[in-house]
Amino acid sequence: MTSGTKLRPEEDPGALAAAARAFLAAGEDIKPTPLEGEIRRAFKLLKDDLAKIEALRLSKKDVPYAEIFSAQPHEKVAALVFLIEHLLNDVAHGPTDCLEITDAKTDLTGHHETLLRLNALDAFAILYDFAWAQSQAEELPLWQKSCTYYLHTLARMTDARPRAYFFLKERPHARRQVEQLIASTDQNVAGLFRTLGEDYVRLRQEIDPAAAPSPPAYARLLLEYTTELPSPEQVGLAARIVAEERIRAVMAAGNLAVLARWVMHGSRRAARAALDAARGALPTSGYITLLEQALSLPDAPPERLAAAVVELGEVSRTLRQEGGESEINRLLVEFAVRAHAGQVGVAQLAVRELRAVNAFNDVLSVMERTSIVEVAEEGMRMMCEMRRLVMVESLVQRRPVLNLSYQAAHKHLMTIQELMNAAWGCTSDATAHVYLERLKELRAYPELEQLGLRHKHISTLANKSLAELRMQEMDARRR
Repeated sequence: MTSGTKLRPEEDPGALAAAARAFLAAGEDIKPTPLEGEIRRAFKLLKDDLAKIEALRLSKKDVPYAEIFSAQPHEKVAALVFLIEHLLNDVAHGPTDCLEITDAKTDLTGHHETLLRLNALDAFAILYDFAWAQSQAEELPLWQKSCTYYLHTLARMTDARPRAYFFLKERPHARRQVEQLIASTDQNVAGLFRTLGEDYVRLRQEIDPAAAPSPPAYARLLLEYTTELPSPEQVGLAARIVAEERIRAVMAAGNLAVLARWVMHGSRRAARAALDAARGALPTSGYITLLEQALSLPDAPPERLAAAVVELGEVSRTLRQEGGESEINRLLVEFAVRAHAGQVGVAQLAVRELRAVNAFNDVLSVMERTSIVEVAEEGMRMMCEMRRLVMVESLVQRRPVLNLSYQAAHKHLMTIQELMNAAWGCTSDATAHVYLERLKELRAYPELEQLGLRHKHISTLANKSLAELRMQEMDARRR
C-alpha cells in the first residue's frame, strides 16, 4: 500500500533511506594522492604548535609565537604558507555550509595573525602572488579580497617597509591596486595606502632590484612543496585533513555534542570519519547517545538525519531483532513526534524503522502523538503491514482525519485476504502462480509465509515467491 503521491527526494522516505545507506556505506572512492601526502606532511609539522596557539588564544593568554616556532622556524613558516594556500583554495571552491570550510575561514584568520606576529613579510608577498595568480585564472571575489588583504598587511608592517618597496617595484599590478585603494572611501585605508604610495614614488628611483634582500630560508623551503592544486573531486582536502585532527581531539575528549555536529554538518568524508571514530571507540550506549544528539540538532539536513535514523535502526536490529531495543525505539518515537514540516520524510523513515522490528506499540504511539498527518498516515501503512490494523480503530474514532488512510489500509488487507483465499483453494500450480505473483506485488509476507508452511500443494511455489520478495527487498536496500 503506497501513498500514491510523487514526493521530492528530501520528502520521500524511500529516497532518504537510499541516500542514508549510500552515505553510511564503508569504503572511500578517492584514493590518496601525492598532493594529499604533501599537505599531511605540512600539517603534521604544524599541528602541535597550532593546537598550542589555539589553546592560548581561547584562554585569552599571550601567545609567544616566536618561542612556539623556535624549533625549525623556517620549515614551519614554509609549511604554514603552503597550508594557507590550500585552505584558501578550499574556501574558494568548497561548499559554504560545510563545517570544515567554516572552520577553515576561522583558521585562516589565525594563521595570518601568526605570520604577522612572526614578522614574515615575505610570506605575505608569496600569498599575494598566489592569490593574484588565482584571480587571473578565475573571477572569484575571494581572490580579489585576498589580494587586498595581503597588500593591506604589507602596508601595515612598517618595520619591513623597505622590503615592501621592492615588492611594489617588481609588480606593476600591485602598484595599480595601491592607486585604487588610495581612492577608498574608508579614510583609514586610503591614508595607509597614500603613505605607502607616496613613499614608494619618492624613493622608487633609488630602488635597485639587484639590491633586493635575499629571500628568507622559508621562501626557499616552500619551493620544495608542489605547486599543484587539488582536482575538483579533491576540493576541501586541506580543510578535511585539519578536520580529521579536530575529530580525533573531540573523540579523545569524549565531547559527543561536538562530534554530533561533525556527523551532521561535516563534508561526507569528514562525517564518515567522525562516525568511524565513534564506532571504534564508543560502547554501544555511547554510540546511541551520539546519534541521539545528532538527531536533536535543529538545523541538520534531512539526508544526515535520515542516516542517523537508519543507523539507529541497524543498531536496534543487531541488539534485538524482534521488538527492537527499547531505548532506540523511544528515540525514534520522540524524533517522529517532534519533527517539523521540513522533516516529514525523515519522520516517516523513523516509523519504518520501528516497523522493521515489529514495534507496533511504538508505531501506535507515534500515530497518537504526532501533529503531522502524513506521519500518522505512514504509521497506518506500517500497522497495516504488521497486520495490526485492529489496534488503530479506536484511534481513528478520536482522529477522524485518519479515516481515509484507515479505509485504504482496510481495503488493501481485504484484497490480500481475497487473494490468500483464492490461492488456498488452488491445486494447480499454473493457477496458483497468478495469485502468488499478485501477493508478491503486494508484499504480503505473512500470507506467503503461511502458504509456504501449511499448504499441501503449493508450498514450494509460495516459498519461492517469498524468497524472491525478500531478495527484491535486499536489492532495494543496497541501492
